Amino acid sequence: MEIKKVILSSRKVDAGVYKYWQKRVAEIQKSNPFFNKDKRQLLRDVMKVTHSKEHDVFVFWISPDGRVVESPGAHKEKPIYMMTPEEYEESKSRNYLRGRVAQLLDGQQVVLIYMDPQNILAQKRSLRQLQIGLGDFPIPIDDEAIIVGNGEILGTVLDLQSGELG
Repeated sequence: MEIKKVILSSRKVDAGVYKYWQKRVAEIQKSNPFFNKDKRQLLRDVMKVTHSKEHDVFVFWISPDGRVVESPGAHKEKPIYMMTPEEYEESKSRNYLRGRVAQLLDGQQVVLIYMDPQNILAQKRSLRQLQIGLGDFPIPIDDEAIIVGNGEILGTVLDLQSGELG
């Protein structure tokens, strides 16, 4: 069966990009057992690392123009689950990507983005924003750092920067 387009929340992901993304996810899961889990367990495990005091964690926002803003206390001061519906809608309308960067015990870097990877792939604006932002980080980001969004693997930084994901 050939996939023509994948429809995600009324947005379309190009079939070629979708196939490449699925292939990369399988390769990453095969090469690193930490990432070979179901969506819920992966999100739990990534959040343990990215929200831990044991790991150096870089907390950030990426503005719509790709500018990276360090915000170490922002998630603690007003996490999404404590926002009123109005505050949540306002934060979404400003189009900032939120996230964290941490390192696993084996040295593998993880970039957690608070957005579903399929939505990032479907929204060219978000994809470009993430590409620009990752190129402008104030800390070193490995090309092989794995980007995870809401419990799903997006790919590596190199996948994103190469343009293979859209």
